[in-house]
Amino acid sequence: MRIYSNIIFLACLMTLVVSSSVYAKKATHLERIQQYGILRVAVFHDDFAPFFWKDEKTGELRGVDIDLARGIAKELDVKVEFNRTATSFDRMVEMVANEEVDIVISILSATPQRARLVLFTDSYVAMRRGLIVNKVRLASLNLPAGVSIVQYMKEAKVQMAGRRGSSYVLWTRQLFPNADILIDAEGSDGQVVVDMVDTGKTVACLVDEMFIKKSILQRPRLALNLQTILFSDKIDSIAMAVPPTSAHFHNWLNSYLEAKNIDYNVDDLIRMYPDGM
Repeated sequence: MRIYSNIIFLACLMTLVVSSSVYAKKATHLERIQQYGILRVAVFHDDFAPFFWKDEKTGELRGVDIDLARGIAKELDVKVEFNRTATSFDRMVEMVANEEVDIVISILSATPQRARLVLFTDSYVAMRRGLIVNKVRLASLNLPAGVSIVQYMKEAKVQMAGRRGSSYVLWTRQLFPNADILIDAEGSDGQVVVDMVDTGKTVACLVDEMFIKKSILQRPRLALNLQTILFSDKIDSIAMAVPPTSAHFHNWLNSYLEAKNIDYNVDDLIRMYPDGM
């Protein structure tokens, strides 16, 4: 009888051990970040102030994206590590989807296509989309009376510039389905698309509000050759991206944005980072 009782006891003990291993709590992505003590952040390789840029005097990274990353790391009590190897925005999406980094904080547009691969947080910056148009090329199009530039471009085969690996190439195709899009070289400076319009190589390019305002501020001469048009109904939502399995981290980040009241527009950023313009 005692042997039988021991057998029952051992069987129950083994069941308990197996059950414990099956239901053992697996550390979430957020918990692993805290365990390792490092937040790995993907930031685009090329500077784009006021979102991210390297200060020439101090050698330190600055900008709203950098401050956001550091604020999150401080809240989690971990160090931050910036990875700037990506030469396209789509590459940064791949990096976080494959968990090469923990998060992308790098003026990344939240699009349905990218959302198939990653989880996007709530937007922390909202920008209007807009057009930069070459005035001379525009005049040569001989627009019919009463037809707006945008309406004409939606229907005609107009040459437009696009930045490789950017969501704006996709949006250009959606808004202007007949456009002949000339894509810049891999890893080229963002100003290349502006130069393509400025020199008349293309008629126009679709870019964000910050890009337009910054280009004009840095190169006032552009206002002589180019016309700008902003779309109030076309908003570019800038958000952070985390791996698709990181629901816990994703929810925490949204709570962080809400608690810190982080929800900016372009004018906010110009006021906050005047030396980055």
